[in-house]
Amino acid sequence: MISIKATGIKDAMLRLPDVHKVRKAASMALNRTARGVITEIDRGIRDEYTVKRTAIRSAIKSTTASPVNLGISIKASGRRLPLMQYQVRISRAKPKKGVAGVRARIRKSHSLKPIRRAFPAIMRGHSGIYQRKGAARFPVRALTGPSVHTMATSTMVMARAQRRAATQFRKEFNRNLERMAKK
Repeated sequence: MISIKATGIKDAMLRLPDVHKVRKAASMALNRTARGVITEIDRGIRDEYTVKRTAIRSAIKSTTASPVNLGISIKASGRRLPLMQYQVRISRAKPKKGVAGVRARIRKSHSLKPIRRAFPAIMRGHSGIYQRKGAARFPVRALTGPSVHTMATSTMVMARAQRRAATQFRKEFNRNLERMAKK
């Protein structure tokens, strides 16, 4: 989770004496920074993992700032993602003994790995990659990869997001102050 607070409001009061305009400029800057940080988290995850963008975006939530509440938080949550949300290659040919019909790659730094006894299917309305738990036909389990929260909290992604938050807030806040001064 990333929290961003508005800083530099007292310095801005020297440039623009209207308190309401300064707080409005800060809240607008925070909201725009939040969108930029979410994009940076998304890019950081996709640089490291082969996960699809829609899966990341649906798991990241943020609060919005207002002139009264000058702070935002960005939170990534959710369950482990189905293997179908990553790079998966399914061979249509009947697999030979010992050769997998499904290969998957979760991290971009790795190659496609064969998954033994895995098969694609639609069960309970969801398409996914499944694997039998034993020799019997049932039960089966859906194969999953890491959750968006796990991927977003890696040190590389968090550092990248924090850098973006610091630089973008200062830039947006100054830009909004100049706009408010002209009004």
